This record gives sequence, structure tokens and C-alpha cells, in this order.
Amino acid sequence: MPDGTRTDFSKETVARDTGNALIKRLNAMGGIPDDELRRYVHHPDFYLRRLAARNTVGFKPNYMYDIGGDKVRPELVHEFLKSRDPRVRYAIVSALVDGVGNPKARSAEDVATKEEVRSKCFTPEVFELVIKMIKDPAESWYVKDAALLLVAQAPADWIVPHVDAIIPFLKHEEWWLQNSAATALAPVVADERVYAKVLPPIGEFGRTSTLYNATGPLRYGPLIDNLRKASPEVAALARETLKETYSNFVEVNSPLSSVNRSVNPVQ
Repeated sequence: MPDGTRTDFSKETVARDTGNALIKRLNAMGGIPDDELRRYVHHPDFYLRRLAARNTVGFKPNYMYDIGGDKVRPELVHEFLKSRDPRVRYAIVSALVDGVGNPKARSAEDVATKEEVRSKCFTPEVFELVIKMIKDPAESWYVKDAALLLVAQAPADWIVPHVDAIIPFLKHEEWWLQNSAATALAPVVADERVYAKVLPPIGEFGRTSTLYNATGPLRYGPLIDNLRKASPEVAALARETLKETYSNFVEVNSPLSSVNRSVNPVQ
């Protein structure tokens, strides 16, 4: 908890404090109190931390879908972002990713909630906290992963000053952080101010990665969409860079010759 105390969850039961029973009980409150959200965001169970963080940004307790309409609480968002517990930081940053991401609207309430989260919770101050997480060498990799995905939802003007902090993740030892870095750079890949700095490492990332999941942003989504709309100067460098990416793709050295034949470029 924020005061350093540890919440006692020892009296919880499976029948009352898990699954549908818990979701029904929380929704029946007609608005979960702040202290109850603080309690659950420190819960040892990942799903309950996630549920509390998502309710902080206005999503009703639910198992699968975004159901908006609950109160958005910017003060709690700031509190959780500054938590000493990386599990709490991860939960709230991930909730913000859901809250400001492309709306998959099931109702007008969902759209309204996402708009409110973007205007009240994804502020320049919050963005700077997220950038601080990315730059902090002691920060949890899971928190950095969520932070990079949140950066991808920011305006290009916010991202441009920080591309030097994002680019190194394209060479991270974990593929999911490589993927998140490419996603975070998508809004500025064709930006006249930084494209010459961003495109070469993205091309090198694509040339040297043999992991299908890592390179998803190079096949579809905002990065490719932005390159399609790029100026002639940006498009020229993109063609040159991606030609090198695909013509000199790193060879796979698998003990299975069939894998090598199917993955390696035709010579």
C-alpha cells in the first residue's frame, strides 16, 4: 500500500473473491471506493490488479470486454504511476494503453470513456513519467514494455524528443521489447524531423530478426501506414532501407535443412 503496509488477503475465499462472484460484487457497489481500488491494485493476483487499474480509468469490472461508463480517476492514475511497486506501475500503464488505444466501441459509453481517459489521464505530465520509466535502467522490463506501447499512442510532437531513448530497444535481447519499440516509433517513422535517425535502425531490426512475432509492426499497422503516406524524401530512404533489409536478410542456421530453405533468402 502507499503507506508501506501490506494488505491482508488471507481471509479471501474462492467462492466470494474470485471470478464472476467478485465481478458481480464489485459492480453492485455502484462505484468502487478509491481505497478498495488501492487494495486490489496491490493484490498478489495479476488479474485483480488489472481489474482495479482498468476501473481506475473508467472500465467496469468485467472478464473480457471494455465496458466504459465508470468514473475516471486521474488522481489515482498519478498515484499508481508513482507507486514503488512495479506490479502496480505495470497494471496502471497497461490500463492506460487500453484506455487510450484505438476504440473497439461496444457502446457510446465506451467511446466517451476512452475520450475522457485521453484528455484527463494521458497528459504531458503522465507522458514524462512514462518516458522516465523507459529511461530508468532499474525499471522492470515488463513496465518498460507497457510504457513503450503507451508511447505509441502519443502525438508525434511528444515522441520526437525521445527517439534516442526508444531506438536501443530494437536491439534488446527480448523480442517483445523489440516489438514494442518498433510500435512506439511508428508515429514518427515518417516524421521529417527524425526519419533519418529512425529508419536505419528499424531496417536493421527487420534485417536481423528471424522472429515472426517481433517484426509484426513491419508488416502491418501504423508504421507501414505512415510510410505509405510519407513525403518523397522519406519514401526514398524507406525504399533504400527496406531494400537492404530484405535483400541482405540474416541467414537462419537451423539443424533442419527444410527450415533453412524456407527462411533464408534465395541466392
